[in-house]
Amino acid sequence: MGVSLGETPLSSVLCLSCDREMTLHQPDDGFPERMLATCSHCRLWYLWDFDTDSNEAVVVLLPDRDYFKSIAGGSGA
Repeated sequence: MGVSLGETPLSSVLCLSCDREMTLHQPDDGFPERMLATCSHCRLWYLWDFDTDSNEAVVVLLPDRDYFKSIAGGSGA
């Protein structure tokens, strides 16, 4: 999904599910435009890939562990 940030400062990115403020993490200093955003309220994780030439981002909802359990046959291994 593409998202326009408008005038939103990077420090106040909201969850696309519950509209609460998310915590941003930068897992790799080599990719400053890619952030992992976590929502402590609904517990969803997103990958945000910011376009450095515009005020837009591509947002991907990351699967939760129930998804991985289901594709592994529910074994939880």
